[in-house]
Amino acid sequence: MSEAVENEIIGGTVEDIKFRNEQNGYTVLEIGCDEELVTAVGTFADISVGETVRLSGFWTFHPTFGRQFKVEAFEREMPATTEQLYNYLAAGAVCADKHLTVNDYSAADTGAKRNHNHILLAFSAAFPHFSESSYISVISDIRCQT
Repeated sequence: MSEAVENEIIGGTVEDIKFRNEQNGYTVLEIGCDEELVTAVGTFADISVGETVRLSGFWTFHPTFGRQFKVEAFEREMPATTEQLYNYLAAGAVCADKHLTVNDYSAADTGAKRNHNHILLAFSAAFPHFSESSYISVISDIRCQT
């Protein structure tokens, strides 16, 4: 008779992606969880460093790599603090323009100003609990990566 494995839910921020199989999405990543790094393994669709996630699964022990959290399901959580927002945006999870930051937009350049306003509208829709000034202060030194 086998022992039942009990599912747990853990949450944290994706700190590092150690391995990713682009063909099937199998990923080994490290989650910052309660002041420690947890190795989580499973299939993740397009996950990025800096994202805050809730993982559902169970603990396993790999003979070579040790204790791991085997993920059966996950969900992304929207950033709740300015630090989480910074990490989320810095990781490239959301990027309307892959080459420019808010600091690169000149008020004299009408096209850039229009694009800036578009980004702020998208930001306010995605993160309604943050103010425009919060977004600008966070994004001003982040360059989206290509």
